[in-house]
Amino acid sequence: MAKLKYDKGKLRIFERNLRDLSPAMRAIAGVLLDATERAFDNEIDPWTNRKWKDLAESTKQQRERIGRWPGRILEQTGALAASHQIGWDSRRAWIGTNLEYAEYHNMGAGVPMRRTIGISPKDAHRIELLLKNSIK
Repeated sequence: MAKLKYDKGKLRIFERNLRDLSPAMRAIAGVLLDATERAFDNEIDPWTNRKWKDLAESTKQQRERIGRWPGRILEQTGALAASHQIGWDSRRAWIGTNLEYAEYHNMGAGVPMRRTIGISPKDAHRIELLLKNSIK
């Protein structure tokens, strides 16, 4: 019968790291925030990296009349971009906003879809590496 050899110290560290992933979750929350900030900065869908649909000419004209055009597509006042908050605990990381209208833009409900929350394949890879490194 084969004997299994293992390092009890390493096993304890691995077990502890699996119980509390807070450090990794904090870092993952940072990745989520980076993706959202990148979406606003570049006016791109964080999932696909495609540019957001441009504003309608009528919307541009309306904004120009009130002194808010030229400008950024989803940043008339900056409230939406500034409203995103991150959080984490020992098992989860999240990002969200308390502005109800954000959902309409993110889902394309009644307005063109201009997602602000999501991750790219590159972000997903960063998250995967963070998790792998946290449970070693």
